[in-house]
Amino acid sequence: MADVAVLGASGYAGALTAQLLWRHPFFELSTVTSRSDAGRRLDDLHPRYRVPLELEQLDLDRHGNVAAAVVAYPHGAASATVKALRERGVRVVDLSADFRLRDLDVYRRHYGEHAAPELLDAAVYGLTELHRDEVPGADVVANPGCFPTAALLALAPLARAGLIADVLVDAKTGVSGAGRQATETTHFVTADAVVVATNTPVNDRVAIHTKQAPYMTYVIGARVPRGAVPIAYWVSLFLPFAHAVRFFGAALYATSPWHAVGVEAAWLAGIGAASWALARLGARTLSA
Repeated sequence: MADVAVLGASGYAGALTAQLLWRHPFFELSTVTSRSDAGRRLDDLHPRYRVPLELEQLDLDRHGNVAAAVVAYPHGAASATVKALRERGVRVVDLSADFRLRDLDVYRRHYGEHAAPELLDAAVYGLTELHRDEVPGADVVANPGCFPTAALLALAPLARAGLIADVLVDAKTGVSGAGRQATETTHFVTADAVVVATNTPVNDRVAIHTKQAPYMTYVIGARVPRGAVPIAYWVSLFLPFAHAVRFFGAALYATSPWHAVGVEAAWLAGIGAASWALARLGARTLSA
């Protein structure tokens, strides 16, 4: 059994990951950390996940001696911690966007400076349906986001068959996809009974989600004939519900008990990918 830490476990993605690990037979969840909720029990903060551990402030001298860690920090805030963990030999699944793109200039354009650019080339994009063979040997797994997971699973087979050119993705997300921090956009009075365009506005009803397109080109581009990489356009809308919609592909994961499928958030397929990645990491650790 391999010991694992979840850093940033008080957020929605971190709390769900902690729950998956808490009930996983290959892992011992030894530590859950939080900057803002240290001292509280996770099952008090998120009762539905039933993880009876106290959230602690991260101290790498105490918490950095684990086999693997899940870093559930915001985009741009994870790379420095991932670097510190790797220096200690800890294998990492990062839930942010910090290691999803290998082109540093593209990352900087959307997210700012990166604290560990030397790790980008070795990070594996953790969409396990597409990169299942690469995940077990990875030291850094970049967990895919919600929108790219949904779009890439649908488009990858078409790309392999050479049946797509330019792509327009019309995507919707719920309030939980924006994270736990309350904002004017996620306030009930603002979000209730409306559909709101997110990111760069084209007009008052439509927006191009500029941050998502690079993932499409990066992942799909490896699966189409040379010179035929599609250009991705992303329309992103914000809907007034929590935990998005039911995932109707449950039958695809009937034999994979550590994929959480149901009425969870839009990024659940991505969290399922993290769970699978950790399962393979655990198997490798146990056999080493």
